[in-house]
Amino acid sequence: MHNDPTHIPVQARTSDRAFSLRQFGLVVSVLVVAFIILCAIFGSWIVGNTASGDLAARNQGPIGSHWLGTDDTGADVGDQLLLGARTAVVIGGGATLIGTMMGVLIGAIMGMGGGWIDTIGMRFMEIKMAVPRLLLLLVVIASIGTGGGTERVWILMVVMGVLGWMRSARLVRAEVMRLKHTDIDAAAIVTGAKAWRRLRGHLLPAALAPVIVDASFTMAGLVLMEASLSFLGVGLVPPTASWGQMLAGAVDPSTGEFRWWLAVFPGGMILLLVWSLNAIGEHLRSRLHPDEEQ
Repeated sequence: MHNDPTHIPVQARTSDRAFSLRQFGLVVSVLVVAFIILCAIFGSWIVGNTASGDLAARNQGPIGSHWLGTDDTGADVGDQLLLGARTAVVIGGGATLIGTMMGVLIGAIMGMGGGWIDTIGMRFMEIKMAVPRLLLLLVVIASIGTGGGTERVWILMVVMGVLGWMRSARLVRAEVMRLKHTDIDAAAIVTGAKAWRRLRGHLLPAALAPVIVDASFTMAGLVLMEASLSFLGVGLVPPTASWGQMLAGAVDPSTGEFRWWLAVFPGGMILLLVWSLNAIGEHLRSRLHPDEEQ
């Protein structure tokens, strides 16, 4: 037993260090996401809507005026990264917003309706979740053709959002069904409050916290999915910039030459954004459920 008042238990010191590391990681994550959002907002203002190519400087590594190198069209990799940030934020953020709004609406209807409405909704979700979302996306993308441009960005965003509402719906449904049996909802029923008033007044506001947490994880997954589709050649196509599309150009298909700058820089941006969004989601989840923190 220690009688020294200045003695700090090892467990407390370890806990303080872990807390400091988590806080540092959160600050870094927020700064990374903020930086990428700023790139998305001002990227086209800095370099234009498309990165201009210099055929005389094709496939050059980081050198001279092209600090991050060029691709096979002679376009500057730095410019492409800025424009790719806009693509990642628009598709990832927009699809997350669409899917979350749909999930909140459907989950609220299932949770409030109960009975056969809830049963049919759950069976439909189980069937839909049994089919991989990437496979559904490939089918839909194949059906809309191979056109390029801004229109394809919006189509991808809407399709990915419409196919991604299930997790939000399950979360809202579970929270609404739980909150329906609390005293505050019973008091609202006694006062004659209708279902919509109960939802708007206290059920939905209380059920949104886990949905907001899940939105961070969802956006990270959608950013990775868009990059995967573009890497495979079935997502976005030139001249629309995409980090996944840049990764696909890291290996010359005819010579097998590896251009490391086309793998490291766009791959690093994908890694940073996905890691940061997941880190923010983990922090929000630990604040929402502190008892689950180890």
